[in-house]
Amino acid sequence: MRSRAAKRKPVEKIEVGTLGIDEGAGGAYSIRSLELPPEKGAGKILQGEDDPAGAAKEIVQLLRAEAKAI
Repeated sequence: MRSRAAKRKPVEKIEVGTLGIDEGAGGAYSIRSLELPPEKGAGKILQGEDDPAGAAKEIVQLLRAEAKAI
């Protein structure tokens, strides 16, 4: 649920000159390279309807061995 108070709050306008920043100065950072993230492999589907405890053990093993998350 969105807050309606945020819509009623006035927006304060600030002039650049009051911040002590030189408008002609270069940025604080530069972009060295830009590339897409590597392709993700296919996910795994575990069958756990018959043996939920076994599926949970397999998930823990996969998280430890493959994902190195735990």
